Amino acid sequence: MVLWLALTFLFPNFAFAQPLLLVQDDLADLRPSDVTGLDWITTPTAALPSRFCATQSARIMLTSHTLSRRERDACAIASGQLVEQLVGRRAVIAIGGGASFALTSALLYHALADNTANRAMRWRQLDASLPDGPLRILLPPSGSIEDRILRDIILYDGCSATASVLPIDSVRRLAACTTIRTDAAVSRPDGKHTVTAWLHIQDSPAVALIGVATLLAEPELETALPLDGVQPSFANIADGRYRAALPVWFVTVIASDTASPIAGVAGTLLGEASIGPLGKLPRRGLAPLEAAARVKLRAELGHMFENAD
Repeated sequence: MVLWLALTFLFPNFAFAQPLLLVQDDLADLRPSDVTGLDWITTPTAALPSRFCATQSARIMLTSHTLSRRERDACAIASGQLVEQLVGRRAVIAIGGGASFALTSALLYHALADNTANRAMRWRQLDASLPDGPLRILLPPSGSIEDRILRDIILYDGCSATASVLPIDSVRRLAACTTIRTDAAVSRPDGKHTVTAWLHIQDSPAVALIGVATLLAEPELETALPLDGVQPSFANIADGRYRAALPVWFVTVIASDTASPIAGVAGTLLGEASIGPLGKLPRRGLAPLEAAARVKLRAELGHMFENAD
């Protein structure tokens, strides 16, 4: 095992100065502070690149976006290697309450769009093959990354594929595609009921749109529904075939004077007890990478740390 891996995995709290640690606001529920024992700064998505680039000292961020070419140029990294490593994904999974049927992005768009002129109230209004019962859908918590996946990926894809006329203006188009109805057909988690209990309460075919953390916390949730023909298995999420997901990236700059503190954080954050299928981060919503990809991730970082010395 290379030197840096030996140091960081055997001694994750090695006495190095703490780097600047940034976590995207809607990824803060991963609670990296608990995993690493260090303070992470929750930062709005739009502010992450500038805050990350504002320091030349050791820095790490957890984000759903890699840096664009413009952001890389603005970052003006004088020395060291910019590292952007995929560590897992966040995903939205549809769970059926007994009845099992296939969903599509277009179907969910038509079910959830705030369109009073053509608002379905029963499943069969959406498709003749669906159950003949009242439409009931449990949405992810407002402001969560799963809520963003629902809007920006599922609904936007469904809208773009089926809407005959969309506004040219991007802001108006986004609003038209992603504004969700607020009537009795939809609910948000209220903190009083588990998803399992909510599905049992519904006197109709119902669907709950949940994240990985909920799926692992409630093993009695069994009926995961395919979306656009793809089952939401960890394998399909990991390799990108399941589209209702966003990546989580570990981003840093490794140089000779920053490798030590970064390795101290990476050793704990990216160890198997953290990002493996039975680790802490999946229980908080991270769909894990496949085993070979996790091994490759740690090996590549180990070589980078070793070569930076």
